[in-house]
Amino acid sequence: MSKRAIRCDSIHKSYPVASHPLKKLLAYTFPRIFLSRIPQFIALEDISFSLPPGKVLGLIGLNGAGKSTLLQIIAGVLAPTSGHVQRRGRVAALLELGAGFNPELTGRENIWLYGALLGLTREEIAREMDAIIEFAEIGEHIDQPVHTYSSGMFVRLAFSVATAVRPDVLIIDEALSVGDGLFAQKSFKRIMALKEQGAAIIFCSHMLYQVEVLSDEVIWLHQGRIRAQGAPEAVVHAYSRFLESMQAKEKPSVERVPSAQSQPPAQSSAIRGHIRRVKVFCSESQDTCISEQSTLTIEVHYHYISTGPAPVLAVVIHDELLQPVSSCATSYDGVNLPCDAQGNGCLRLQLSRLPLLKGEYTISVYLMCENTILVIDQAEHVHTFRMTQRHPEIGRVLLPRRWMPVCPNSDNGHNSSAAICHN
Repeated sequence: MSKRAIRCDSIHKSYPVASHPLKKLLAYTFPRIFLSRIPQFIALEDISFSLPPGKVLGLIGLNGAGKSTLLQIIAGVLAPTSGHVQRRGRVAALLELGAGFNPELTGRENIWLYGALLGLTREEIAREMDAIIEFAEIGEHIDQPVHTYSSGMFVRLAFSVATAVRPDVLIIDEALSVGDGLFAQKSFKRIMALKEQGAAIIFCSHMLYQVEVLSDEVIWLHQGRIRAQGAPEAVVHAYSRFLESMQAKEKPSVERVPSAQSQPPAQSSAIRGHIRRVKVFCSESQDTCISEQSTLTIEVHYHYISTGPAPVLAVVIHDELLQPVSSCATSYDGVNLPCDAQGNGCLRLQLSRLPLLKGEYTISVYLMCENTILVIDQAEHVHTFRMTQRHPEIGRVLLPRRWMPVCPNSDNGHNSSAAICHN
């Protein structure tokens, strides 16, 4: 399809920075006279991209990079200082928590209000009212004033209305991160269903793993400009390295940069479960392993109840800087999580001849939904172990290797077994 659901051309957004409110008022009222005399804060500069129907655009960047400002401009809440935004079809946006809601009205009344703001007709709202209430899982609170709602109830109701009648463009700005776990997996399934139906989706999140899995393209915003744009794997990798460099400049004890898996545990409506305990031991000793010699065993006890597919167990090994060194998951290895009639189970993971080089490592265990997008429960850095090595190799891992003598007169010794010298 040649048409684009969203097209942004040279978007620029700036705000006057004035020490006195009167100067700012004059700048907005008489911009030709006063605006040039007042310093400007550049929130966005030269932002251009397009998004076709049926695709997901991930948006990442540090706090203050301009992500929310850009999404508000795309949604039509803010006007750009210069540049142009083209939108095709109905746009539904989940921006700031509670945006579009009147706190004094009931949940049912706010469905009418929010639906109208999204461009739904009264007939569409009335037709979808029961489905909206059922999906939001508000229950009897639907007829209570929304100022009595928790943040999770706000998000559930807003998401239900925004996605009840299929939008052509759906914008999500970290709104789902405050939703409770029972709603998380169901909402992501609806997002993917909307994508399959042809909706264009812009998804902003600090959960890099989710961004990489869900997105077809990713934009990294930094200080109001596009720093990288392209394939999710490449852009997320570049951003992760940037976070690592920031962490290296700071003291390790000050703050941890979240890993790609780090996110609040989410109990989905289809899967409920938790990690009961994790036991780790090495073949040589409890906490010390020898490179290419020791076997590391990780035993995970868990409990889950699922009305659909079984969950996935994932294990991640981190180094001293808390950066992932290696990972594995039962789904990638074709293993189903066993459990008894009560939902209790245990799996033992063995890593033979561990190829890690000397240093200190930690183990994190995650219980995830079947598509490994949402975390049901997690035990991060639950165990620490040390690696020693017999020889002074450098690096993090010892790769499988083989040294072969080759006759020096051979032209293609790397491909020919006949070129191997025999004494």
